[in-house]
Amino acid sequence: MNDNAPTIRINTPGHGGRGPEIVNGSDVGSFVAHVTVEDRDSGPNGRFHCRVTDNSRMFDLRQLYATEFKVVTLTRIVAPVSSSPSRVRFSITCRDDGRPALSSVLPVEVSIIGRNDHAPEFELTEYGFAVAENEVAGRVIGHLSASDWDDGPAGTVHYHTDTDGLDGPPCAEVDPSTGAVATSVSFDRERSPACEIFVIASDGGVPPRSARVNVRISETCRGSRASSVLVVI
Repeated sequence: MNDNAPTIRINTPGHGGRGPEIVNGSDVGSFVAHVTVEDRDSGPNGRFHCRVTDNSRMFDLRQLYATEFKVVTLTRIVAPVSSSPSRVRFSITCRDDGRPALSSVLPVEVSIIGRNDHAPEFELTEYGFAVAENEVAGRVIGHLSASDWDDGPAGTVHYHTDTDGLDGPPCAEVDPSTGAVATSVSFDRERSPACEIFVIASDGGVPPRSARVNVRISETCRGSRASSVLVVI
């Protein structure tokens, strides 16, 4: 008896659950996704045949093993550059050899993402900021800036403080979008006259690329003019 239709699963390792992705400009034969198929019936009822439907001019399903396949491109992938990924759709249809035959269809959406050829670059190789003695925590003391030559999400830069290796919270934090640096503690000449943090700028490409820069913060006397201008050290 043919009780079960084939079960189709698509796997996209390394994409964090986002679904299939392919880089804009990919050549013919580029890998898109790994597919596994299972039919719990035995004999002819458990044998199946699979193919791409709905967009078979762009994608092909190639068998690797009895229950494993890969999806590859049949054309060069070309999509206009935009701030959000373009998307194309196709379906995978599997039909078993039972009588009557049972079939399953899995719709698939593929995101076309921009090439990530460049890592972000900070304007300076090192930054230095000054803060007045006993200045209340939370004051913005300067800004970092990094640029990325890629288009679309691959060229969008976000910042975060690198906390690896720290025993406690950092002495300053950076705004993820603007790069503004604000103190997290009050500086005191006797107890904590200076500190440093490392800031990472990451882009939105897949996989993301990043750059890391050192930021030094020093305390000045309240009678002095505390500078919020970037200083190369």
